Amino acid sequence: MTPDEYVALVEHALKGALGPLHARLAALEARPPIEGPAGPAGPPGADGTVELSTLEARVATLETEPRLRNGGTWRHGAAYRPGDVVQFKGTRWVCTQAHAAAGAPDHTCFQLWAKAKADPPKEDVCP
Repeated sequence: MTPDEYVALVEHALKGALGPLHARLAALEARPPIEGPAGPAGPPGADGTVELSTLEARVATLETEPRLRNGGTWRHGAAYRPGDVVQFKGTRWVCTQAHAAAGAPDHTCFQLWAKAKADPPKEDVCP
C-alpha cells in the first residue's frame, strides 16, 4: 500500500467514524435551549480543529441537559423535572428545577411559557 493510499484509507475511516457523531451533535444543538446557569467554557481545538474527545464530551453534556417534554395538566403530588411543560388554568409553564408537587403550586420551580388569553383568578396565577 502506498502512503497516499494509506492516507486515503485513514481519512475514509475517520469520516465514517465522525459522521454519526457530528449528526448527533447537530441534532442536540438544534434543540431549543432552556435557561439555566452558564457552564464552563470548553477547551479550544488545535489549529481550529476539534478533537474527537471534545466532540464526545459536548455530545454527552447535551444529552444530559433537559429538553422540553409534555407534562400534561399540573397535578398535586406529581414529580416534575426541568423541561417538563405543564398546563395550569390554561397557562403553560416550564419546570426549571426538580419539583415534587405538594399542596399549592410552587411558582419558584416553574417559568411562564405561554399565558392563557384570559387572566386567571389572582390566587391561581402560576404554579
